[in-house]
Amino acid sequence: AAAARWRRQRSQRLLRGVPVVDLSSPSAVDDVREAAAVVGFFYVAGHGVPDELVQEVFRQSRAFFGLPLDRRLAVAVNKWNKGYTRMGDEVLDAKRQRQGGRKEGFYIGREMAAE
Repeated sequence: AAAARWRRQRSQRLLRGVPVVDLSSPSAVDDVREAAAVVGFFYVAGHGVPDELVQEVFRQSRAFFGLPLDRRLAVAVNKWNKGYTRMGDEVLDAKRQRQGGRKEGFYIGREMAAE
């Protein structure tokens, strides 16, 4: 119980520094622009996605990123830029970065018809 309480308190402290953009707000476009320019990332609220689905996506994300590296690499990013990228794979600012970022990700998107 104490560990869960500590994690919850830590999450609440972290949330204070991350902007929350409400997509249902008339100022959403400006809020996204400001959060992206000033902080670089943000949480999204007012998106209409049911909370149960959001929680399930987080559960699945924890399960995937908890897998051994070889299992994650089995679905490495492909020529359509979909799939897993490991820490150090991505250099987002080649002028300022000497090595890839300290993050891993999984990119998804709609299937597109072949041209």
